[in-house]
Amino acid sequence: MIKVTLEFNTQEDLLAFFTLRVTPPERMFKDNQTPAAVAKVEAPKPEKPAKVEKPAATPPAAKSTPAPVTAAAEPAPEVKPTIDYPTLQKAVFALANASREAAGAVAKSLGVKTFKELDASRWGEALAAVNAKLAELADLGDA
Repeated sequence: MIKVTLEFNTQEDLLAFFTLRVTPPERMFKDNQTPAAVAKVEAPKPEKPAKVEKPAATPPAAKSTPAPVTAAAEPAPEVKPTIDYPTLQKAVFALANASREAAGAVAKSLGVKTFKELDASRWGEALAAVNAKLAELADLGDA
């Protein structure tokens, strides 16, 4: 699971971010922080293996041997993407409106020609790359 926290100075900045208007980063983030400083990414925590209890020792009078204990293999849970395609698509459209070449370069850096070809497990990675490029273009526009 990937968690991302965004903080905005005003409700207008929040709405501007989600309606994909390009807002200068200094207005978007709390205390003039950069997007990289605000975003906190938490690595997924590994699941603990199931604890297997050993059977109690049989008294010496009973000379039966206990059956071997085996852990039942459970299939790994299916990992669902935390980012849906419409969210990625909105960000890609915003980047394409700012620079079609930049959008193409980001897709190429992910090994695909278009974002539609990208596997769902990589949508979070793609969204981060698109948002980083948008922030970069916004910084260039401010300079």
